[in-house]
Amino acid sequence: PDYGVSFYKNFSLVLNALDNNVARNHVNRMCLASGVPLVESGTAGYLGQVSVIRKGETECFECQPKPRQKTFPGCTIRNTPSEPIHCIVWAKHLFNQLFGEEDADEDVSPDQEDPEAGKDAPQKDGN
Repeated sequence: PDYGVSFYKNFSLVLNALDNNVARNHVNRMCLASGVPLVESGTAGYLGQVSVIRKGETECFECQPKPRQKTFPGCTIRNTPSEPIHCIVWAKHLFNQLFGEEDADEDVSPDQEDPEAGKDAPQKDGN
């Protein structure tokens, strides 16, 4: 399907809770272009945020200053790395898992219950 302006014009409001800025920026731009209000939300650890974005009344998602991301969701690191920094974090966690103290929060084994993890990924026991 085409997720362009005509798609977004079908809605009177868009609720957003995406996990990456590329997708968030796209939805932000499409909502602005189509004149549809956007409720943007997200989490970082135990912290959460929500903002309303409405053309001509509030600043857009990309216009809001954002701190540089220092931590990354474990599911992104294990299953869907999309940026070089994700691979660096994965390698650091793998090193600690192999040679340092194990930390359950740094387990780099693919999450087998995640549908995006793929059925070909090795199991934690090596099979």
